[in-house]
Amino acid sequence: MPYRRLHDNQKFSKYQWIEVGVTKASDPRPESHKISQETIKIRSQALSSADGWKARKEVIYPLRAKSMCELKRQRDTHGSPTLGIFKPVRGDN
Repeated sequence: MPYRRLHDNQKFSKYQWIEVGVTKASDPRPESHKISQETIKIRSQALSSADGWKARKEVIYPLRAKSMCELKRQRDTHGSPTLGIFKPVRGDN
């Protein structure tokens, strides 16, 4: 999305809830959609970074896995998630 071209009342921050109209993208992933820019509505203030980012972690941590391999296994078994996070560890090469 070309953020710079949004109207001032449509510009949102990271960790801020928005409402937006979407259509399914040609990408086969179930969560892939195209955003209709003219429908963007800001619905909240940005989630606070107070208390060690508690509010933000509540949104992000459900996407957490132990490794990329675990994410792939879950996706292969259940078809999702296709988006996730993990903390990499340095291996001995």
